[in-house]
Amino acid sequence: MITHSRERNTPTHQNNGQLNLQLKNFQKINDENEEEKEEGIEIFNNFMSMILSNDKHSRIEGYTSLNESISHYYLPTIEQKLESIIKAIKQSFKQTDENEISIAFKTLELISITLPQEAFNLYNIFSDLCIHFMNFSTFSAVRKSAIEFLTLSSLLLSNTGNNDIAVQILKINLNLLNRKDLPKHIDFSDYISALLESISICFTILPHETLLKTIKVKIVNKAEKEIAIFDYLMEHLKNFLNHKSDTVRASSGETIALIYSMRDWIEEETYFNTEIDDDQVIKQLEELVNEASKIISRKTKCVQRSKFRRILKSVKECEYPEILLNLNYFKIEIKNWRKVKQLDFLKSMLAGGFLKHFLKNPIIAQLFNFEHLAEKKYVKLHNKKEKSQNYKKNKKIRQKIRAKERQFKIEKQEMNY
Repeated sequence: MITHSRERNTPTHQNNGQLNLQLKNFQKINDENEEEKEEGIEIFNNFMSMILSNDKHSRIEGYTSLNESISHYYLPTIEQKLESIIKAIKQSFKQTDENEISIAFKTLELISITLPQEAFNLYNIFSDLCIHFMNFSTFSAVRKSAIEFLTLSSLLLSNTGNNDIAVQILKINLNLLNRKDLPKHIDFSDYISALLESISICFTILPHETLLKTIKVKIVNKAEKEIAIFDYLMEHLKNFLNHKSDTVRASSGETIALIYSMRDWIEEETYFNTEIDDDQVIKQLEELVNEASKIISRKTKCVQRSKFRRILKSVKECEYPEILLNLNYFKIEIKNWRKVKQLDFLKSMLAGGFLKHFLKNPIIAQLFNFEHLAEKKYVKLHNKKEKSQNYKKNKKIRQKIRAKERQFKIEKQEMNY
């Protein structure tokens, strides 16, 4: 006889107020202060016990808190607890809750960035499962998370000279675009957008020769016609510009802009098929810039127009985007679609922890070639932090002295009476 064990509430389940307080304390911790470091390890261990809980709500809360702490680059404890975190993620991937699987994927992504030396190991453990989710999950968010993890793995491993993963992921993504069996009653906009973003990142990773060989491979399209992968991709991108989702339209537009920016290093006759009509692409982009539909909200229209003006300039006038990263002491300028796409992708992964990773995580500095800036910046911020700590100590001392002086004056006045 098979019995089903009931989920029991464990003592690790906490309310949001307690968790928020712990996270605030965690983010203030100074790694160089031993007492504060011990406090940080205790809080981190509490998050760990939550993700290993039998209670679904505790696991989700634990992952949320753990992700917040990892994004702020708390390295020592993550290395020690890696085996337990992997075990918890494997268990969560067996669940049927969309939110839990997606948030467990987020933990996996953050660990890969924080411990890039483990990226290949994590890819080997979870890649097959990711491909299964990408093909068969009925949750758009789960498919999206699986794609993002594989894309991140290819980006991190490309930094070590391993481009084989990026080639594999690009081929998988292009084949997924050709799938006709997506359930029509489910909105897969996030999944399609992630698919296009992943293709873009793979394009930015691969060396020119490798990419050219990959996109010239023949594939059978929906009309059962054999065409080069590149031409097949362009067919889809033009169609996606008319998609109902603004995120899909934006991802498609940026992928087109990235492809057009590559004309600088690949001869036109070997790269662009004569069937691709530049005028048609430009016309579609102009329509999106001048979108006047009443169905779309005013805010969405403003964002869309801003994005597609930038895309249109790249396609029509060969003007590529410029992003200025203002990082307190340094201003870093990024001027090409390749690095802009990679930067946007990593910022979406790290959210508010990007600056902390820039300061302490060497992989971020290596990907954008500004290691020397990161070192200088860390020294300056460290000195500033020391001055701030000394000021606080001196302030406490001054307050004690003033309190004693006030007490002495009061006692003196009482004696005179």
